[in-house]
Amino acid sequence: MKFDHTISRLDEDEIDRNQDLRRIAEALDVEPEDLLVHQALADGPFGRYRLAAVFLLPPDLLDPRVYCLDGPRGMHASKHRNGEAELCLYYKNDPPERRWRERDGLVGLFDLARQHVTCEYIWR
Repeated sequence: MKFDHTISRLDEDEIDRNQDLRRIAEALDVEPEDLLVHQALADGPFGRYRLAAVFLLPPDLLDPRVYCLDGPRGMHASKHRNGEAELCLYYKNDPPERRWRERDGLVGLFDLARQHVTCEYIWR
């Protein structure tokens, strides 16, 4: 089993201090402490970015949303984003083996996000 020492759960104060995560809570009309958010680091030729996975529902009901909290935003980062900070980790018709599955766990989710921000860097 893989282990990633950079993964941590964010508390309500950490969520509230980040404008992207605070906006998610506000859009859902929930308090920051009602969100389940994990953070991990991505290191590469681009430097170091903080990535955040937001679980709005249990993952068997809805895939988590993943955000890049640092670096270029929106179209300056990539044409393949869902807004300013939300990463689009795969295309709609990608086969299942290219998608995150609950059994891949947080490490698998953040590995996919790291690949995405590295590809964004190469594209730029």
